[in-house]
Amino acid sequence: MFQVLILERNELAAKWIQAFVSDFSDNIKADYCLTAESAFDFVDGNKIDLFIIGIYSHDDIGIRFAREIRKGKNYRLAFIIFMSPAVGEETRRVVNDELLCLRLFTSPINEAVFKEVLTTVLEHEVVRKGDGFIVMNRDGKRGYIELADIVWVSVDGSFINLHLCNNKVEEYLLKDYPFGKMEEILGISFIRIYRSIIVNKQYFEEADYGKKTIKLKGVDQTFPIGITYSSSVKKCFGENT
Repeated sequence: MFQVLILERNELAAKWIQAFVSDFSDNIKADYCLTAESAFDFVDGNKIDLFIIGIYSHDDIGIRFAREIRKGKNYRLAFIIFMSPAVGEETRRVVNDELLCLRLFTSPINEAVFKEVLTTVLEHEVVRKGDGFIVMNRDGKRGYIELADIVWVSVDGSFINLHLCNNKVEEYLLKDYPFGKMEEILGISFIRIYRSIIVNKQYFEEADYGKKTIKLKGVDQTFPIGITYSSSVKKCFGENT
């Protein structure tokens, strides 16, 4: 079940959002809280897949709640939708640039767009079979990809590319699969070695820390190790490989 938490001080608005989201899909369970305190309590006892937060200014309690949520490891990349009667430039900057919201809605809510966003969120839900598969969506079609078949993942302009062991490349829109979210989807069998490169640990062959590069089995090219990721790479593969 896909868990949605709504934080909205206006109870009528909260109930409307809850009903709209619940009616959208039988796979969604939506709960609402009227205060940040009760929302934090709910988060402590549940795994949240989507936050919908009502805000009224750039220093609103909803903004402060979202900041605290973003600090936690489990929700650094969580989906957050903000809703507001009206927003100024500062509020827009905070929710988009700082809190990385999925969408900011202002009144009146465009229900058709709201449904499109919910569809996107549900399609991003990670589905695993024996932890060996991920589900990717493209052009409205869902496909299963074996994790073991993914050698590395890279960003090329506005696309994210999954490079497979059969030399095939699966291409998806970066806006649909942000790189940080992709890293989370792939899980612990993968490691980020550069700002735009994630590699499958099982294909690791050797690392040259002098040249700051990594070699993967069956791949002719070498891959750069970013300064930010150097320590985690060494920890994963060892200092002397």
